[in-house]
Amino acid sequence: MKKKLLFQIGALIAVFLIVVLVVLGTLIYVGSTSLFLNAKNEMIDRDLVRIRDSLLETPALSSMLDYWRDQPQTVKEDYSDEEIRECVSIVETLGRNMNDEDFAGFSDVVREGFAKDQYRYFSNQINYEKQRLDYNNIYCIDISTQNSGFVYCIGEDDSTKVNPTLGQHMDVDPSSHPAIRRILSGIYNPTEYEVYDNPNGGLLYIGYLPVEINGTIRFVICVEYDWSSFHKTLTENAILMILLGMLVMTVLCAALLGFLRKRVITPITEIQRSVRKYMVEKDSAGVIRDMKNVPADNELGLFAKDMSDLTVEIDEYISEIQNSQEALKKLTYEVMDALAKAIDAKDEYTNGHSERVAIYARMIATNLGLSDEDQEKIYNMGLLHDIGKIGIPKSIISKTTKLTDEEFELVQSHPILGYEILEKIHSEPELALAARWHHENYDGTGYPDGKKGDEIPFLVRIIAVADSYDAMTSNRSYRKYLPQDVARAEIEKNIGTQFDPEVAKCMISIIDSDKRYALHE
Repeated sequence: MKKKLLFQIGALIAVFLIVVLVVLGTLIYVGSTSLFLNAKNEMIDRDLVRIRDSLLETPALSSMLDYWRDQPQTVKEDYSDEEIRECVSIVETLGRNMNDEDFAGFSDVVREGFAKDQYRYFSNQINYEKQRLDYNNIYCIDISTQNSGFVYCIGEDDSTKVNPTLGQHMDVDPSSHPAIRRILSGIYNPTEYEVYDNPNGGLLYIGYLPVEINGTIRFVICVEYDWSSFHKTLTENAILMILLGMLVMTVLCAALLGFLRKRVITPITEIQRSVRKYMVEKDSAGVIRDMKNVPADNELGLFAKDMSDLTVEIDEYISEIQNSQEALKKLTYEVMDALAKAIDAKDEYTNGHSERVAIYARMIATNLGLSDEDQEKIYNMGLLHDIGKIGIPKSIISKTTKLTDEEFELVQSHPILGYEILEKIHSEPELALAARWHHENYDGTGYPDGKKGDEIPFLVRIIAVADSYDAMTSNRSYRKYLPQDVARAEIEKNIGTQFDPEVAKCMISIIDSDKRYALHE
């Protein structure tokens, strides 16, 4: 018992710790992800705002964007000597204060040279930020309907020094970019985020910052972050923390089991051993001596003292009972007499039938939630329900061939005989009713009185189901016991005809829970 109890407590502790560990691991993972994203988003927000502010310093930016979009190849060409000469004086005169009207008033040569110069400033700002920050890429794109996906600038690849920028188009389909869909809807946060499948493999975490000029979104600044790499690192760290947690939990579990063994298991085992010894020897003095070995500084010590006191009281009760044997004999005389007659009526095939019916009936009553008193009544009713078979010749009960009409009629008379025997037990009138009506059917087709429905007492209806189940699942003179599924199907088939529906369904539930078919002879 000691080892079994220790194992059970250890298993419960282990299950509890595993559940706690899983919950903590989940919280660690979710919390770590949330904290990282919040921190990362704050960093991206700051970087995007700084990039936006630096790009907005581009003079006549609205006009520059139009020029770059309309003449992307021209803007990427080198300066001509004339452009250099003309633009130098303009820059010295207007500097960063040049506006869209100024730009519109320049000659074609000056506009072209100035557009080239400002594009290089714009592009350099993006390249500088990409090289300085830990992002996969930084780029500016147009998401308007007219120029969907048009690339104004994209961060330079340090390894190849290739700058695939102005004039290209990127995928900005709103169906695959929820952040862009929100921006286009007009209801969006200052910075929008999304996780996007990288065409080259893995996942990207992208932040979008719309840039408005004169109340209109002219382009979006985008930063890409390698989400797959972060997720892998986060998962590895979470697994490591969970494994460390498991190690700590294991140590705590071992320590707790050691403590429980000393302070709980051993005292309980000592109490159990002493009680079992008392059950054999009836020596309350020995129990008192044994209980003194149980530590008295906790609840088990109090329990041990209570057990000592209880054994003393039991000894006193036993003494009183022994002095009242005559009263007990008088109280049980009627029941013992009836049981003796029932035993005389049994043969080799029905041996144990009454006891099994009593057990099954009490199981049904328990599952139906009947009172303890009713459960006790129905058990006694089951024991004595077939007592009327005393009057049936053994040759008929044990007959292996088909009964004649006369023999069958005689068998059907046993409920009446049983009733006549038990009606004399006035302390429990239900015994006689069970003996008389346990072969009555719910639809009124039974015998001997053709009772039906509520005319049959509810407890007797329970006996009827239990009796039929045991008849099918025990050996008889004319056949071997039936398989469990056959017995179940027979009860189910006769719901509402032979059997009370509520009782039959309860019996089926008991059968279904009996996976090993323990409920048969």
